[in-house]
Amino acid sequence: MKNCLLLIAVFIGVSTFAQTNLSIDINHKLNGEDFAFFESGTNNLDQEFTADRLEYYLSKFEVTHDNGEVTEFEDVFALVDASGITSIDLGSFNGANIEMLSFSVGVDEANNHADPASWPSGHPLAPQFPSMHWGWAAGYRFLAMEGVESSQSQTFELHGLGDNNYFRVELPTEMTVESANTSITVRANTEEILYNISVDGGVISHGDIGAAKDALINMQERVFEISTSPLGLTDAAAELKFNLFPNPTDGDFIQLNFDPASGESYRLEVSDVQGRIVLQQNQLNPGLRLELGTLDKGVYLFNLISDRNVRSARKVIVN
Repeated sequence: MKNCLLLIAVFIGVSTFAQTNLSIDINHKLNGEDFAFFESGTNNLDQEFTADRLEYYLSKFEVTHDNGEVTEFEDVFALVDASGITSIDLGSFNGANIEMLSFSVGVDEANNHADPASWPSGHPLAPQFPSMHWGWAAGYRFLAMEGVESSQSQTFELHGLGDNNYFRVELPTEMTVESANTSITVRANTEEILYNISVDGGVISHGDIGAAKDALINMQERVFEISTSPLGLTDAAAELKFNLFPNPTDGDFIQLNFDPASGESYRLEVSDVQGRIVLQQNQLNPGLRLELGTLDKGVYLFNLISDRNVRSARKVIVN
């Protein structure tokens, strides 16, 4: 009888946690607006700038949940491109309440000094163009930010790297897991990368010291926060209905259904889990049947865009 009661208790304890596929959506902002290359921003020193490149690595993901239990996703690496919303698929997860999301900016020491060519094509650590690998001794660029300081039209470049600069980001949250596919939305305030970094007249800093290191410290301390609204959308944008069918899809096609606002035109951007745009479609109409023959199996983020603002977004699984 005791054994039966024990088995019942174990079953109840296990069934409390439902398995879910956990992902992270990173929404890049610039002074409160959606980030875009060549759009003007201002740092805390009141210096105006535009960025034409912003890429960085994230790795060693962890979630703390259910009164301090930690689930690690050590084999997940993400090369984030700030040009769009990045969706990072962490994998399966058992938990009911998420208390903290943690990750590191950069690449861990062992992989930082491995051969990039050893990774399959398409992997974040495989060779990239433009290159994100500095060399055998130094390893990967953890952060590459380039642009122009506006007042004197001087270029700036910040390429941060180095094992000593592999900083940890911890983002407390209170989140209940409610479905089989759960996303944590993270807001990245890109102007904070240049906090207390003077770009007046241009600055070139490549390596593990100076302004490049300061930018990585800002990535650790100032840039990221948990967003309270999915994908960082405004209330009006979040109300725009956007459905895709079938989802999951076998990869042949998908039909887009949405309710367009009067006087607005729309386009579609499809990105993979590394944030790379893999498919675009302009001049969308409700009911459009979109061919997906070029997409490999995987998880993709479909962004419905109007006037450069993401009006709605949906994840699609291609089988």
